[in-house]
Amino acid sequence: LVVDEGCNDSVMTGVNLSRSRVIYFKHNDLNDLERVLKQVQAEDKETGRGPQRRFIVIEGLYRNYGDIAPLPEIVALKKKYK
Repeated sequence: LVVDEGCNDSVMTGVNLSRSRVIYFKHNDLNDLERVLKQVQAEDKETGRGPQRRFIVIEGLYRNYGDIAPLPEIVALKKKYK
């Protein structure tokens, strides 16, 4: 899971209960999200794993901040780093 560190407590609880590998990126920071996605892609190549299912966890409207996620840009990054 690639998770925005600005997600609310309920989302974070679900993330923790999932027992998945979790990598956080800075809140609404597309450059940091791209850095994390590059890192994940490089690790997959290094270990010889094929494409894995990845989930980017964000909120459309952040409860804690009142910010709106830049969804079109996040989807573009997701498509770039399949």
